[in-house]
Amino acid sequence: MTMIECIPRSLCSWDFTARGLSSGSASIEYDWFTEQGRILGAHMGYDIVKHGVFSGQWTLERNGGVAAEAHKPSAMFRSFEIT
Repeated sequence: MTMIECIPRSLCSWDFTARGLSSGSASIEYDWFTEQGRILGAHMGYDIVKHGVFSGQWTLERNGGVAAEAHKPSAMFRSFEIT
């Protein structure tokens, strides 16, 4: 199991630096209002796309293709099922 550490850029920031990736560090930029964002690394770039305002589904996309999907099974908990 790989552990990825996400460190906030500042005290009240929704943006993070991710460490522990095989490709090195990455920057995670997140817009809390739209619940979308991007992940940027030295050799990669992904878009985080939310599918509907009240949807619990997100996709991680690169070059028009889906790299991963996340589904939040309950709005009451901070957990996701990722495929």
